[in-house]
Amino acid sequence: MTTSSNQRTIVVITNTLFYPARRNGLSVRYYPLIRELHKLGYIVDIILINKDREYFPEHDINALEKLCRAIDIVEPCVHPQSFLIKQIRRIANLFRLLNTSGIPYSLIDNCRQFYLSRVCALLESRNRYDYGIGVGFGGYYADLLLSLKDAIRPTHILCDFVDSPYLLRKRRHSNYASSFNPITQLSDVKTMRRELSLCQHIKCIYISAKDAEAVGNSGAHIVPNCVVEEGFESSHILPLDTPNIGFLGNMSYQPNIDACLFLVKFIYPRLRMQLPDIHLYIVGRHPGKELKMRCNDRKQVSMLY
Repeated sequence: MTTSSNQRTIVVITNTLFYPARRNGLSVRYYPLIRELHKLGYIVDIILINKDREYFPEHDINALEKLCRAIDIVEPCVHPQSFLIKQIRRIANLFRLLNTSGIPYSLIDNCRQFYLSRVCALLESRNRYDYGIGVGFGGYYADLLLSLKDAIRPTHILCDFVDSPYLLRKRRHSNYASSFNPITQLSDVKTMRRELSLCQHIKCIYISAKDAEAVGNSGAHIVPNCVVEEGFESSHILPLDTPNIGFLGNMSYQPNIDACLFLVKFIYPRLRMQLPDIHLYIVGRHPGKELKMRCNDRKQVSMLY
């Protein structure tokens, strides 16, 4: 596909495929966006850094390619398996963990230079982009875009945090014991400092006002998720017991876990007192043992995952 001088170009760096639309939270967010950009005449390229070694079906890639100019998948770096190199890497990462001025430990990546060189190689042969978007993972991919050579760096760089990394950490470590853990406290401070730094240097996007305000950044943009209506067919409808209520979300996400446990333990029993036939459906990937146990212990509570 050739690009005319008046067409805007966008490169998106991510770690997942945005198809089908309900593949995961980022697909729910980005498939409608890419489809709309395509309708408006934007040229979109996607660089997918497959750090988790995920398998992407060819028909899914082909379907998304209809909305993009190119989809490039960067396969994960393979570390040498030498025992000595492994120990040296562990010691280096320990020093990074304790470094008060470094990046958060969750973002330490021994393959960063490998991925940066691959992205550079992909972009050097292309015209400079108008916009670069780094999606998710604590700003890691926006940071890769910022690290590109000036000659190939997009004119404008955006970081779509989706959820605030600092707020996620605070929610995951909200128990009493972890609040006194100095390593946890240091990681929280480093996460907040890095998130705020990115917000001060480039345009940042969040999913909600609460996330945007987590580090006191009033200049962030809020782009909520939307629902894609196309694709719903009668064959997708499950025969559910009636009356029923449901909770839909990623069950590895701590706020969703807390909400479901509260729903099952406190709200649902009261509802059954008024509506004995009511059925509760909890729908989401990767439920933990505690949530499964709670659901199994309750009558008329089903988990779909």
